[in-house]
Amino acid sequence: MQATFPGDVELLMNPEFPEHTVLTDNLDNRHHLVVASEKLMMFFKRLKDPELEFLPVAIRDHKGKIAAHYFLIHSLGTVDCLHREASGAVYVPGSSTVLGVERFVVKEHALNTTRPLVRITNFPEGILVRSELRTELGQGGFTGISFRELNTPTE
Repeated sequence: MQATFPGDVELLMNPEFPEHTVLTDNLDNRHHLVVASEKLMMFFKRLKDPELEFLPVAIRDHKGKIAAHYFLIHSLGTVDCLHREASGAVYVPGSSTVLGVERFVVKEHALNTTRPLVRITNFPEGILVRSELRTELGQGGFTGISFRELNTPTE
């Protein structure tokens, strides 16, 4: 995607929330993209994962001014590791896309990757970060990042 990504992509602050002007290191968004500050992007870039792309975007504020320059952290490929039944997956009607889960249950045998950050197949919200990186992210003082605990099936 990096080779064809336009150089003038802008993300707009939500006009429904004009009081939301603080920019965190990871910007919450309805599309489940990793929109990262330069500080967070550099954290991931130092890991030298060839499967991560860092795509530049501008953040435009409610008044139409460029508020900051950020990066989309794009993980190439996905990992089919969500245990859909044990997670209580809810699907987009007529689709294999997972809309949400009651619990976050993964199939451990499917997580045979050393990649620091991966997306879960057919689950846009599902982004996994290795546990040691979670600790480093917490120690790095990054803002706008939250984690959910993983569960593993008992079978």
